[in-house]
Amino acid sequence: VLVLRATIHQFFHAFDAARTDLDRALTRNPGDFRARLIRATVLQVQGYPDKALADCEQLGPQVEALISTTCASSASSLMGRAKRADALLGFVLDQSKPNATDARLWAETLRAEIAERLGRTSDAHAAYLRALATMDALSVTDAYLLAAWADFSIRQGQGNVVIESLKALTDIDNLLLRLTLAEHAEGGHDEPFVQHKNMLDARFAAARQRGDAVHLREEAMYQLHLNLSPSSALSLAQQDWKTQREPIDALVLVEAAQATRQPNAALPVREWMHDTGIEDERLRAALGAVK
Repeated sequence: VLVLRATIHQFFHAFDAARTDLDRALTRNPGDFRARLIRATVLQVQGYPDKALADCEQLGPQVEALISTTCASSASSLMGRAKRADALLGFVLDQSKPNATDARLWAETLRAEIAERLGRTSDAHAAYLRALATMDALSVTDAYLLAAWADFSIRQGQGNVVIESLKALTDIDNLLLRLTLAEHAEGGHDEPFVQHKNMLDARFAAARQRGDAVHLREEAMYQLHLNLSPSSALSLAQQDWKTQREPIDALVLVEAAQATRQPNAALPVREWMHDTGIEDERLRAALGAVK
């Protein structure tokens, strides 16, 4: 029950409450690998990769090697060990059965993200394609993967590909945002773009009425790139940073700081990068542009 409730807390981004339940569950049963895996994920989202790595390293033989390796590589890739994490992931993937599994999908998605953070554009592109192929083989819709791939593709000037892939997935808020961002990148004046932008506006307004703070990062992206309100974007990004500290959260905060010409607003990201040792060429470039 504790683990189930923690999962629900995690879904609603109540990460501290999730960790409290997971701590209690692991105190009662230290061998609960599911609780340990979820806690590692929560810790990483909160910006504590060192603590997440400690949980990953205790998974051991309780889970398949690909899961424990991906968990550990995900955390260590945020601590200045991205190249080593990528190499280890590649080795374990080569040693694993080639059939599509959830674990392989997770590992391939992570390899794509690591390559993107390291500035290895061609490697990232190839890794994202492999992850998407695995997703298709599993007959699932992985919103996390699709959002990460869409962000990468839009930055590479491939908005049309994103539009074609996401146009039927407007029921998922994160993907509706990426679809609209891609349409904006491709001109953003036709009827679908206006319709999708209005849909986003309505959904964010409804979330605010509910007191729902799940999509602060996405709303910050919306305000910054689509609604052209950098001040609102910065406020939302700063609220988001209090609970979520993943690379994309950092990037949105820095971009909002740049757009509002408030360099001090980017200081928390500089400190986080220094403390964790994370390697991210996108963040370094964005921080270099903040004035």
